[in-house]
Amino acid sequence: MSFSDSQTLTASKLAISLVTGNNLANSVLWSHDDTKIFTSNGPHILVFDTESGAIIHRFTRHNDDVIALIVNPSNSQQLLSTSIDGITHVWDINDFSYLLSIDFTRKIHAFTSNKDSTYILFGNGDVMKFPTKIFSNHGQEKLRKYLDSKPPTFTSRNSQILLLYTNQGRDYLITYDQKNLVIFTTHLQELHCYEKSHPITCITVSVNTPTLAYGSVSGRIYIWHNFISGDENITRLHWHSHSVLSLAFNCDGTYLMSGGEESVLVVWQVDTLKRQFRPRIGGEIRGIVPSNTDQYISVVTSDNVMKVFNSSNLELAFISKNLKYTPWPFGMTPCQNLDSLVLHSSPPGWIQVYHPVYQTRQFDIDVTTLNVVSRPQQVQLNYMLVTHVAISNDGLWMITCESRYDKREAFRELRLRFWYYNTTDKSYEQIMCVDRPHRAVCMISFSPVVSDPICASCGEEGDFRIWTLAEGKIADFSSRLWQCYATNSLFNSKASHCVFSPDAALLAVAYKNCISIWNTETVEHKHNLEAEQLRDDIRSLVFSYSGKDSYVLASTMDSIIVWDVFTCVVKWTCTIGNAFICTSLHTQFAVAISNDDILVFDPEVEKPIIELNTGVKSKVIDACFLGQGSTLAVYFLTEKQQIFCLHDVNELDFKTKNNNLPLKPDGLFSDLLIGPTYTPYVVEDTRLFKKADLSIFTTPCHVLPATKSYAWNVISAFLQQRDSIEDIGPKTEEIQVDSMDTDQVDRYVEHKMSGDSEEDGIIDFSWLDSFFRSSEFVLKT
Repeated sequence: MSFSDSQTLTASKLAISLVTGNNLANSVLWSHDDTKIFTSNGPHILVFDTESGAIIHRFTRHNDDVIALIVNPSNSQQLLSTSIDGITHVWDINDFSYLLSIDFTRKIHAFTSNKDSTYILFGNGDVMKFPTKIFSNHGQEKLRKYLDSKPPTFTSRNSQILLLYTNQGRDYLITYDQKNLVIFTTHLQELHCYEKSHPITCITVSVNTPTLAYGSVSGRIYIWHNFISGDENITRLHWHSHSVLSLAFNCDGTYLMSGGEESVLVVWQVDTLKRQFRPRIGGEIRGIVPSNTDQYISVVTSDNVMKVFNSSNLELAFISKNLKYTPWPFGMTPCQNLDSLVLHSSPPGWIQVYHPVYQTRQFDIDVTTLNVVSRPQQVQLNYMLVTHVAISNDGLWMITCESRYDKREAFRELRLRFWYYNTTDKSYEQIMCVDRPHRAVCMISFSPVVSDPICASCGEEGDFRIWTLAEGKIADFSSRLWQCYATNSLFNSKASHCVFSPDAALLAVAYKNCISIWNTETVEHKHNLEAEQLRDDIRSLVFSYSGKDSYVLASTMDSIIVWDVFTCVVKWTCTIGNAFICTSLHTQFAVAISNDDILVFDPEVEKPIIELNTGVKSKVIDACFLGQGSTLAVYFLTEKQQIFCLHDVNELDFKTKNNNLPLKPDGLFSDLLIGPTYTPYVVEDTRLFKKADLSIFTTPCHVLPATKSYAWNVISAFLQQRDSIEDIGPKTEEIQVDSMDTDQVDRYVEHKMSGDSEEDGIIDFSWLDSFFRSSEFVLKT
């Protein structure tokens, strides 16, 4: 998205694309020669090289989750991929080119095929038979003609699984819906129906022998020999203590592989029932797929990791990590030094660092360091969850908040942990831990200033705390501890958000119906920002700099409110529901993302520059900027744990400020207030004071720090450049002023500010030099 010229920024130049999903386990397919592995990742299809384990290609044409991958039975050099929205794409396996598409115009739950026939289970439970030849040239026309002939259809009750077994030219379809296992013939007529006492959790069928196996919630496995005969010749196996989640036969049906909650891969010899084990897989096993030559076994776990093992010794061949699944997606935080996104509590007690460009998980951090135990039967465990993460702008510091509440114990565990980035190990290491800093933490945030790290936290009890690095003689920055510098509150109600201004001079804390502005150094309450639209709880709160004005932006359930910090009045409001606002120091623009709409706007202007529909089918729970310069992009996370990116059709190119300049606000009087915190700007003009700098005397007091913190800077700025001041313009008249005659000084200042200067726009402060010297003024440091 090019922000270099707002006139050329149009919705037609923007695109929203899915970066990653969390459903790698949906489908895994081996190529006929076992040199490639195809896996689904949301609507994307990843292609891995078996030898190196590297991703060699991505198919991105689907718009919905891919639920089936099969090799075209009529052409082994083609791949068929089917998504939930009813579209099947045909690809060339060798050069990865797109060939054609078939649209079945209905939602699809399952898809299977052989050389002659293709069977599809639709969303309404109907199973239809199609000729496999439709996946060739003019396939859509062939499909239309076939549908006109009213092909046979049957309803498979509530099944979402469809398996195909072919024996002597006759097809058998197997479906199940927990307790009912149904077998159909080629003409879609019901052959057998069996009701099982234990709910069925998974099912598989051997390719070369009429053998079927299914698992149950009790951990038992049932092998049904010669199932097409109708005789229940069943062998029972039992090792798993919890639900069996995946089963698979090898190519000749002599071995059966099983896995479940225990994270152990078990290989059974069907005839002798001997077992081999591969423990500590790393997560619940959700998918097992052996290769076509029985050389490898691919295992997909619940944390979205695919591991490939050598079938001879069960040694790990390679591993592919993708976005972990979590039922508690709390949010994500940008990590600028790693160009990555940090996702909270996935799985419980962990955070994961994900690179959205390379689409790979870089590493995970076990925040809580708790042992994971198997749950007792019918008892739900209460996990320690990572609810908040904050990372400094340089990525060196990280703060995590973990929480656990057990209703049976009526006790809440709550901790803040402080981390430092170890450049050698390329990971974060814990520095210290603080127990129960609040009743419940609502938000933590770092100031944008990296030279003097400071962070804030706010809680359910209404307090906010400011944390700084403790003073010490330790040279190693990573060994310094953090301390609570100050704490304060305005109301007894919940403090939901806290955020620093870009220069860290102000801290905004959000309560239910107002936003309080505080001085960061003195922790003095300056002002309250109020608006009629603040009827609901604030969803997001950010500062934004646009030109030389500073703004506070807040979103509620139905609107966005923008305040001017200097005047404390509402600049403008906009109606948009459940939006998340994100800003960046590298762009003057802000982005608001809701479940339905995306607004790109300049806080100075009420009308959005761009307004477009997201097209996302799930609730948006977080959004952020990541990167700088040409890599600056907006990412947003949904409750289905899908990450989307807002970008230009051709490239990512947000308008950026001069990234070579040191981090510093663009305030009118920042040179006088910043002190030693920032590296000063290089001023080409040797004249020190211009007309705009007088705004320090007319600026509302709530945006100024305490007088004692900047008085010395002001006076020093007036006196430190005597030579430069004497060179400015013509000499001013000399006056004799008594040290106590303040009226004469006031009249002189009034005269000088009235615009009588010989050079328009320049205020001559040389009188201060003579004034202080003639009055024997002594500066006391």
